[in-house]
Amino acid sequence: MQGFSDMLVSGEDPSAAVDYAQRISTSARLMDAMLIDLLAFSRISQEKLDLGPVHLEAIVQTTLARLGIDIQKTNGQVDAIGPWPTVLAHGPTLGQILFNLVSNALKFVRPGVPPQIRLRAEEAPSTHPSTPSPHPPTTPPALPGFIRVWVEDNGIGIAPEHQEQIFRLFLRLHRDAYEGTGVGLAIVQKGIERMGGRIGVESSADHGSRFWFDLRKAH
Repeated sequence: MQGFSDMLVSGEDPSAAVDYAQRISTSARLMDAMLIDLLAFSRISQEKLDLGPVHLEAIVQTTLARLGIDIQKTNGQVDAIGPWPTVLAHGPTLGQILFNLVSNALKFVRPGVPPQIRLRAEEAPSTHPSTPSPHPPTTPPALPGFIRVWVEDNGIGIAPEHQEQIFRLFLRLHRDAYEGTGVGLAIVQKGIERMGGRIGVESSADHGSRFWFDLRKAH
């Protein structure tokens, strides 16, 4: 930003002034988004989170309302499939987590492809089968007493070799094609961990993604 500002002020190449101004504006927007995300990550990492019963349905509806304009702009379709249990969580943090996951699902699609997103929740069985399957699933089952929430999309997907890295701070796999700060999924993972849950993803390149997180059921 400083370099382009100096060139703009110098007036050495007037024909490039608009390009310099656009680059400065783009960099400023990115820095603003980065600071907002870093503050959110710091807050979730350090503040005390008082956990209590949170109605998932309220969080889902609030999230979809916040993203209403983005859903319309992308011609997206979001199916929120109930019933929605009550979980033990911190409401604002859970809202941020769901917002980040759904906004990513709206963004990371091929050009011209309307996003199709499915939200659902399932309760873990009270006990696991006594006889393990000879072919265990790659995704661990939810533990008894936990609720698993799924955010499924038809996006560009994530290659298997990158799936353990995507929750790292500042990691961006598609920095040239999609805007972002590389902080959103780090916020998601840290928030889930702070609330005593766990998170993961099922995905493959060009075949969409299925993010999941587990939180304890509230009684």
